[in-house]
Amino acid sequence: MSNKNPYFQQQKNASRRTAILVVSISSLFCILLIAFLFAISNDTNTTGEKVKSDDIIDLLSMPSNDLESVAIDSTDLGIELPQGGWIQQTDSNGKLIQQYRCQSLDPNPPLRSDGWIEMDKPEVELYFGNKKIVITGNSAAANAPKRILESGSIDGNVRVLVFEINDTGITDKPLMELQTTIAKFDNLIGEINCPGEVRITSDTHVLEGRKLSVRFNDLEERIELVQLEELDYILLSPNNKTTPSSVATNTAPVAAAETDPFSSSQSVATAPKEFYIATFDKNVTIQQGLTKISKLAHGDKLTIAFSNESKDTTAKTYYERPDTTMHIPQIALTIPATIVAATLANNQIATDDSVKVTCEGGLTLIPLYDETRLPSSKQDTRVELFAFKDEPATILDSDNLLSAKGTLLRFELPGNKIDLYGSPAELYKDSILTSAGHLWVAQNDGAGGAHGPGTMTSKANENRQTTLQWSDGVDFSFAKSDNNKDGALQSVVCNGDVILSDQGNDILCEQLEVHFEPDLQGASAPKNALASGNVKAKSDSQTLWANTVEVTFIDTDKTLADDGSMFGGSHADAMKAIGDVQILLNDGGRAFCDTLDGHITQDSASLSGNVVIAYQRMLMNRGDKASLTLDRTTGKGRWEGAGQAMFLNEPLDVSPDRRIERPTLRSVDDSKSISMRTNWEDSMHLDQTYNDGAGAIDLRGDVRVLSQRSAQERSQMTGNDLRLEFSQTDDIRELQKVIAKDNSQIEHRTWDILLPENPPVVYYIGGNHLEFEAKTQEALAVGNGELVLRDPRRASVEVHQSALAGRGTTRFTWDNKLKTTKLEGNTYRLEMSGNVEMVHKGLDGAIGMLTSDKIQAIAIDPDIPTNLDSSGAELTMRGLDLQQIYANGRVYVATQTRRVDCDDFEYNLKTGFAKLTAKEDNTIAIVTEGTSYPVRATSIIWNMDPAVDTISIRGLQGTNN
Repeated sequence: MSNKNPYFQQQKNASRRTAILVVSISSLFCILLIAFLFAISNDTNTTGEKVKSDDIIDLLSMPSNDLESVAIDSTDLGIELPQGGWIQQTDSNGKLIQQYRCQSLDPNPPLRSDGWIEMDKPEVELYFGNKKIVITGNSAAANAPKRILESGSIDGNVRVLVFEINDTGITDKPLMELQTTIAKFDNLIGEINCPGEVRITSDTHVLEGRKLSVRFNDLEERIELVQLEELDYILLSPNNKTTPSSVATNTAPVAAAETDPFSSSQSVATAPKEFYIATFDKNVTIQQGLTKISKLAHGDKLTIAFSNESKDTTAKTYYERPDTTMHIPQIALTIPATIVAATLANNQIATDDSVKVTCEGGLTLIPLYDETRLPSSKQDTRVELFAFKDEPATILDSDNLLSAKGTLLRFELPGNKIDLYGSPAELYKDSILTSAGHLWVAQNDGAGGAHGPGTMTSKANENRQTTLQWSDGVDFSFAKSDNNKDGALQSVVCNGDVILSDQGNDILCEQLEVHFEPDLQGASAPKNALASGNVKAKSDSQTLWANTVEVTFIDTDKTLADDGSMFGGSHADAMKAIGDVQILLNDGGRAFCDTLDGHITQDSASLSGNVVIAYQRMLMNRGDKASLTLDRTTGKGRWEGAGQAMFLNEPLDVSPDRRIERPTLRSVDDSKSISMRTNWEDSMHLDQTYNDGAGAIDLRGDVRVLSQRSAQERSQMTGNDLRLEFSQTDDIRELQKVIAKDNSQIEHRTWDILLPENPPVVYYIGGNHLEFEAKTQEALAVGNGELVLRDPRRASVEVHQSALAGRGTTRFTWDNKLKTTKLEGNTYRLEMSGNVEMVHKGLDGAIGMLTSDKIQAIAIDPDIPTNLDSSGAELTMRGLDLQQIYANGRVYVATQTRRVDCDDFEYNLKTGFAKLTAKEDNTIAIVTEGTSYPVRATSIIWNMDPAVDTISIRGLQGTNN
């Protein structure tokens, strides 16, 4: 006979249909094995080419002399069923495809129309691939005109058993078993119904429900519908899974396996790709643990989408739990990698712990045509849990202290990709709440993240809350590992308007990238973090801006570091900021540099590359080759290298809470914009805590201070060491005191605005230790020193001129100290002690001298402006006009006309009179030019006007011969 015999061809179609239904559905929670009830049918007997299987059919129609048989007289059926024998069908190679038998057969049952048959104790065996299917029941009735089983039912104790076939034979223990009370089938429309109870069991699964319907599309050779209207539950107990034992007995000649029953007779390469979707409807609950619920998922609907090439979903769902739990650090929880452990029992279930699935709306399987619902590839299976209309889908994991909720949870396997959607979706793990519109993780790819804006908040400590937020999503990666175990977290990248906040400390940037490595406890701990793109880091006392900031971490004992922060037991150790670095200091200043190296554990930082420090009225620059080290704990800093500090007439605005342009001053504007300029060669020390935070600066190495209020005035202060001390009132920082040491000098020069070519008026102080009060213009010189007053201007008639006073040059020297005190307005008192010497040279060349143990002088600054703006900083020492001179102790006065020794000398330059006195038991000795002997007296009044130059003697004691 031709191998194109339609009967044989339809018989093969029935077997292929059976294979498609059974294997595909059993792979989907093993609930659709009832499709094997299609296997009983035979197709129309028409003439065609004979094949080997036709020989078996022809043989069955002949009486057998070797076997007991039951004769069947029906001409419609036309077969004779041997007692206890099998009706078999083979493939074209003679290998057994199916066989069936029954205890008895009634070809003409009463109360049934023609073509119907009834069987007692039917038994059907099907062979395909590496599976053997056994179907039994108490009875069966079928409409079989012309030997074709068109419709019918199997009634009473219907059982479907699936056995595995391996190299040694058929296992004696079934992989799964289906039980029902009645199964109705109609092969003409490709439909089967089980209206009663349905129970499917295996070593790892139990399903119970009612009203099962299956419909097959004969033309497209695919499942059209599988529906279980009432699902009581599905129980998954994967730890009960055992390897079935095999026996070599009763091994039938099995046909060569087609590993994918969906592929029909076509090869895997040419088979059409068909997708299906199974739906659990209404109030779906998935729980792990029957006595103690450890995991719970709840949603309105659960769908499973797969193709005819999808991998086995059940075999890949469970894998062994890692030997040690991966302690994901808190910052990594912006990525919901732990959703894997909370859904679909993706971690190995604990001993005697099972997963139970229930729903109220039943289960449906249909072909899937919607491309948006398809898995990522034809090998993947997509599982989706949907939210209710008025509440989200939820996941609770008490073992891992995890919870999640959203509008949709999606899981694809064997690719092991998880997606959590919501408005937003929320994940709570290890006291960290993560929120985003879309959270995802692809285990096999070692990647995951969050799409769109999102936040993460640490809630471990009510008194300390860490928050991380972003606008353009998060990406993360983790190492791949064997046995499908979670790999260690490697990196996390947050994108777009990233803000990390912790106890008032904030980090803002466009991208934050964190890398991880195993810590002392084996958990993933942050190794380093890189913030880039307009970075801003703000603490309680400082704010930093940079193009990039890199932070490295150190591992600490978690038992000692559980402070509720997002970084747990990991602490930041060092920081490096690069590119237009700016630091807003707690004293109101702002530092600029190219690179900053910070030591976080030591609270210190080093600035290098074009270092600049700016305050409201001070600017430090020329730090191209300098480095600045700041210690936040002590509030002190050190500038290594040469530099310049400029004190400004107009304030700089360095306080904005944003990055600003680096301040620069053009040389053409220096005279107007700079009140004082300081240069040094070696180093600068900054003390931010001095004077309640007003600050102080110490400069070393050939220090020069220049002050120029106008084109006619210039002051200068020099020394190897110089200290600038500040005061602050109402957030305004002012220069309070200047201290110069080691060969220090203060000099002020003033030029006549009408006669600028004339020599300037000079005020000069020199010594080893000089102090100058900027606001009061008071000075202090400690140790040896000198004071020089030079006024070359032509004297007016109102100005007193004498050998010791008036226009010209006056020089004071001392061994102990000089102190100037502002009395009132522009009046000052000068006090000098320790071998004080005063020498005056008038404009006419006349020289006078005064020496004493102490000299006190009253002087005025005739050129001090009445509208002096004290908010600036300058050395405003000007020429002083002496008004009075007091000398005490061993006084000696010498002019061109007289020489005097006395104890006290009081000279009033306004009147021109000097009063000379002696202490008790002492006398004044005065020698007049042209006389040989001194005159002695107790007191003398001396009119020192050169035009008069007379003395009045009181208490004359005579002369010495």
